Amino acid sequence: MPNPRQVLIVEDDDLLTQMYQASLANSGFVLRWEKDGESAWAALQSYVPDLVILDIMLPKMNGLEILTKLRSDPRLTHVAVVVMTSLMDPTDQQKALSLGATAYWVKKDVNMLTFANSLQSFLPPAPAV
Repeated sequence: MPNPRQVLIVEDDDLLTQMYQASLANSGFVLRWEKDGESAWAALQSYVPDLVILDIMLPKMNGLEILTKLRSDPRLTHVAVVVMTSLMDPTDQQKALSLGATAYWVKKDVNMLTFANSLQSFLPPAPAV
């Protein structure tokens, strides 16, 4: 059986995080949740997930700052980062993608029924055991 995929959720909204967790519950992902930018960055110093679900508007350090640091860290450059935000302005999307986001999703447009399958497409194939 392949190793479970590690997902770090960086989101300060408890209800949204519960929705993400419920949607991903049976997907085979191992989930970790951080509620602010500083704790997420601290976690990434000792933990390399396969995927990060990253909000932009976060306390203590915003998502774009985390994305910039993540992409400049050689241990983390391969990690898929899906920015999930309420920001709908195309300039926000362009900024996140230019900083190295794998994808940019507006929260209100995300279908929780297909959420886990949509995330799978951003992951490299699971290593054979």
